Amino acid sequence: SSGINAEYGQGPFHALEGSRKLLSLLESVCKMDVGNYVPLELNYFDSEKLEMLIKQHQYKEGGLSLVNVVTLHKTLQSELNLVSNNNIPVAQRNEINEEIKSILNNTVERNTIRRKINLKRRAFDAWRQVVEVMIVGCNK
Repeated sequence: SSGINAEYGQGPFHALEGSRKLLSLLESVCKMDVGNYVPLELNYFDSEKLEMLIKQHQYKEGGLSLVNVVTLHKTLQSELNLVSNNNIPVAQRNEINEEIKSILNNTVERNTIRRKINLKRRAFDAWRQVVEVMIVGCNK
């Protein structure tokens, strides 16, 4: 006999099967798509002032900086209401409202990307811990 047990889960091929599963899981973490941040093209809002405003609405969630979209929306609406007191045309007001929607959608997407990056970072840290345990276990 060759010393190889053909039953599943025994013999030298059992270790290979387990490592394939581990590598498959690691590969799925590596291929995790986090998306790309696309800067906005603004017609009515100043980009630099908007970034400062967005930073003012950031909060921490588990060590992650996210933007409070609700309070950002209220602030942008307040700005629009201040400007609309200057009798701006309805068409222009609608365009500004559309730009506010774009800003808010972009901010939601930014939060999503930050969450995905954080998730990927945590998954890699979990893998680091698995490898550490395996190395310590092999040395005993």
